[in-house]
Amino acid sequence: MASGPPVQVRCGLEGYKMYIERGEEPPRTTQYRKRLAAGLVVTRKKKKADNDDISNGSGKIQPRDDLLYPNSRITRKESVASIINITQRHPTLNQAILNDFLWTLSLHLPQNVRVKHLDSMYKFCKFKAECLKVKGVPSYSHHVCLKCFHLFGDKEDTCPTEECEQKRYKPGTTQPEAAFVELDVESQIQEFFLDPSFVDSLKYRDSQPDDGHIHDIYDGDLYPRSFMDTEYNLTLLLHTDGVQVYNANNNQLWPVTAVINELPPWKRFSKQHFLMLGLYYGRHKPDMNVFWSPFIVTLNRLYVDGIDIKLIDGSMVRCHIRPIACTMDLPALASVKCIHQYNGEYGCGMCEIEGESTTSQRGHCKSYIRPSVRAVHRTKESMQDQAIEALTTGKNAVVKGVKGLSQLVLLKDVDVSTFFLVDSMHGTYLGIAKQLINCWLDDPKYLVKHQIERVDRRLRSIAPPTSMRRKPLLLSDMAGTKASQYRDFILFYGLHVLEGILPHIYHAHFGLLVRGVYILSQSNISHEEMKIAEQLLDKFYAKMHIYYGPTKCTLNVHNVGTHAVECVRLAGPFFTHSAFFFESVCGDVAAMVTGTGDPVKQIIKGLGKMQEFRAAISMSDDFSEEVKMLLQRDRRKLTRMTDDFVHTKQATEVEVTPQERRAINTYDPDLLGNALSVTSLIRVERHRVVYERYQETVMKQHQDCFVSYIYNGTILYGALHRFYCINTKAGMQHVAMIRPFRPHQKWCPFIQTPKWVFQRLGTSRVELSMHIHSVKVKKSVLHAVPLRSIQRKLVFLPNEDGSGAAIELPSTFEHN
Repeated sequence: MASGPPVQVRCGLEGYKMYIERGEEPPRTTQYRKRLAAGLVVTRKKKKADNDDISNGSGKIQPRDDLLYPNSRITRKESVASIINITQRHPTLNQAILNDFLWTLSLHLPQNVRVKHLDSMYKFCKFKAECLKVKGVPSYSHHVCLKCFHLFGDKEDTCPTEECEQKRYKPGTTQPEAAFVELDVESQIQEFFLDPSFVDSLKYRDSQPDDGHIHDIYDGDLYPRSFMDTEYNLTLLLHTDGVQVYNANNNQLWPVTAVINELPPWKRFSKQHFLMLGLYYGRHKPDMNVFWSPFIVTLNRLYVDGIDIKLIDGSMVRCHIRPIACTMDLPALASVKCIHQYNGEYGCGMCEIEGESTTSQRGHCKSYIRPSVRAVHRTKESMQDQAIEALTTGKNAVVKGVKGLSQLVLLKDVDVSTFFLVDSMHGTYLGIAKQLINCWLDDPKYLVKHQIERVDRRLRSIAPPTSMRRKPLLLSDMAGTKASQYRDFILFYGLHVLEGILPHIYHAHFGLLVRGVYILSQSNISHEEMKIAEQLLDKFYAKMHIYYGPTKCTLNVHNVGTHAVECVRLAGPFFTHSAFFFESVCGDVAAMVTGTGDPVKQIIKGLGKMQEFRAAISMSDDFSEEVKMLLQRDRRKLTRMTDDFVHTKQATEVEVTPQERRAINTYDPDLLGNALSVTSLIRVERHRVVYERYQETVMKQHQDCFVSYIYNGTILYGALHRFYCINTKAGMQHVAMIRPFRPHQKWCPFIQTPKWVFQRLGTSRVELSMHIHSVKVKKSVLHAVPLRSIQRKLVFLPNEDGSGAAIELPSTFEHN
């Protein structure tokens, strides 16, 4: 046998460590035995090294594996990721609290064991940087003149504007009088692409059905289909709004944020995948043309030139990024678009309706009563001509509501007249819904006190699904009511609880709004439904000034009655361009300010922590299941049932009742005969949506048992009775037992409404109540269906006789 090269046997301390790390037996050489006898192997002092993280007080050298300490449950990286999860989940924790937290953790370690990254925040941050290799988000500061909002050049110390001469810096310091920060978008995009799940999620748009219906933003006219021929190109939806950070002063924070439209909605509107373009903080509202100018240069460069992206496998791809739409509330829209505010002449950003000056209790206001002839639609060319005319006419001149040129006209391939979309959160829910409720409460011709109490009793009896996290609003206690509660009132509760209480004509008029908004909130809208919604909302708009007075015909009413359907055609259903997610992000950004120091620096530091958390998540493939559950904020042990469904509680063996046996035999006659065991579940989940069995004797604030399902090819509605796991030789079968609803003829929406009401409104009872199903649980019947037959959850609105109204959730994204 040929012998290979002689093996070099390394002895001594370093050689001993090498063999221990490799899990091999050290060679028993004479030199080793001499060292062992002399005690040099275990007592020799080790040279101090910063990257030796684990040691103990006995002087013995531990094997250099990745465990936190010998026989621990977690590794060092898992320890770092767990602590990062705490700092991310509780951003208000300050440095002192975190130091005490690390100290407390170190006290829980075994005796004579020391973990250096738990000694102090300094050592933790140092070790964290070695593990995650996150550099933070690069930022660039732009200095602005405090008086005229001139953007200072690199070498300008004084504003060059005539009669201004404002200094750039505060006296005796290098701190600017006013500034805003631009955050590097390229680095944020590059970080996303290093996550394999992000790249896989970009294929979501290709999985959408091509049936001519409107499902998502990809079906809208604004979506650039030819631009998206390349797999890695991205489009953005932009947003900006003002946030008050401190209660002690009126300083404003204006973040500019964006979401990536190619991601599926549950990732698109996730706090881990939004983009931060820039931040402004100051005493005054920023000049939007100055504030947006650097972002427009960056966005044009990302669109025209693109950026080179490195994927996790090391390959390089070219990525072009294009903004296609923007959503914001009306005051911010007027500032960015350089038009009149919502309470001025020609305040609409999409058409040239002038508005009328009407007398109100507080003086005068601008009313936008529906004109007999539809106003002229704004175009990119008309707005540019009006802006040029206003600028050449003189100071403070306005031409049909246009005060000047918006910087956004410089965006490549963007029509500024359709770039800004009507926001359902501020316009429909905080605008119209809140206004209508206030009208009903303030005038006894709508509701009186005892009627308000009846409405509240009905609202208290409703147990919505857990995905609708807030309780139904109460008319007697409207303080602090949130936009999501107004949304739920319009889409689900309002028509039912006001039935027979609000006068018929106002109730049916409100039904026009409810049905139209419900259609536009769906995640599957046909073109026929779009036409119905357009007609219903137009009729609601036309009658608004008759039933509530001209002062209530605000710009929000005009936008919903005239432009809401148009925006859905442009950019998809309401959930694709709603401000709900962006407002939540603004709140989280403001919460990053925990001290009196520079708020912008604190926010940039907070964004860096979010980046660290994303890096920790990206390492979690090698983590234990316990740590993964901690990072996912879900400590439950999930058991996979099918590709979609999981369950969290242990299944219990039960005896199948005769009624259940008949239902299962109807579904599959051989299933129970071949069963090895039959177990029952109370609750299952699909994509984090909870489905739970109906328990009639248990009063709950939330009910997750009412669903729509497919039975013999027909969509039915019912209450979940039980989930069965039937183990056979062929495998496990999962069956849902459902008690179906039967139509309830004694009660239905608008059953007491006279025919003349529908004639006056130009509609019908069926048209207004198409989405509301009058039902009663059919206790004598039981259906057995596979789990995949369950479609969506329902909101059940009970009546006193046990019947009720069942309304399907219009979108699986905004309410789940």
